[in-house]
Amino acid sequence: MFGVGSRTALATSAFAFFFVAAFAINGVNLGNYPLRIALIALGYQLVELPLAILVGARVYEGGAS
Repeated sequence: MFGVGSRTALATSAFAFFFVAAFAINGVNLGNYPLRIALIALGYQLVELPLAILVGARVYEGGAS
């Protein structure tokens, strides 16, 4: 299940997004930045993280064989 591949990459990106979201929620609660900025950043990360991790997995798959 957790071999080299896109399924593992997407599971990793979901795990990483959880920590990004927790960091953003913490920043909003502490008053470091407004909620709107946090939501924009989370929306960006929701797209950017899986794409970046999938590209990295593709590069790794190409180098592994």
